[in-house]
Amino acid sequence: ELAKRVVIENQNDVSDLIALDRPAILDFGLEEIYINNKHNGTSEKIHPLLDNITKKTHFILLFQEQVMKASVVMANFTLPEADTLRKAFAKKNTKDIPILKVKFINGCIQNNIIEEDAKKVFELFEGALYLFNASHSCGYSIIACQTLFLKTYYTLEYFISCLNSELGDFKKLLM
Repeated sequence: ELAKRVVIENQNDVSDLIALDRPAILDFGLEEIYINNKHNGTSEKIHPLLDNITKKTHFILLFQEQVMKASVVMANFTLPEADTLRKAFAKKNTKDIPILKVKFINGCIQNNIIEEDAKKVFELFEGALYLFNASHSCGYSIIACQTLFLKTYYTLEYFISCLNSELGDFKKLLM
């Protein structure tokens, strides 16, 4: 269903789709913003400083690396600090997140970013607990595109290979 609404045009769209189908994205309704921004040209943007970071993903934070870049650009985090932020969210480290939030908001204020805007962006970070790593999403999209090609143009050979790969396990063949 989501794939039909996204309208896949290239491998980047497949990669984005893989990342879009994650609990945090769906819980926040970010897939709707992604789809609207992609198809309608509307740009529900997070913050002007993040436009370059989010442009390729239709102005939403879709990957862990984008959260890291956002913390560097908006709050002057160092790259190790940005990685600490990523890890804190990925591992749901409730001890470090409040400390990093204060650091992020203070860094934003030093960069003349309104405190309310900084808090709003950090809320998006908190919703990004389950964001995907971009390289994983890209790798999976390559496999998905190759599989689709083989199923479409070499259907018989593809399915024979699938069956042969499970030849030793009769239960899997019945699935």
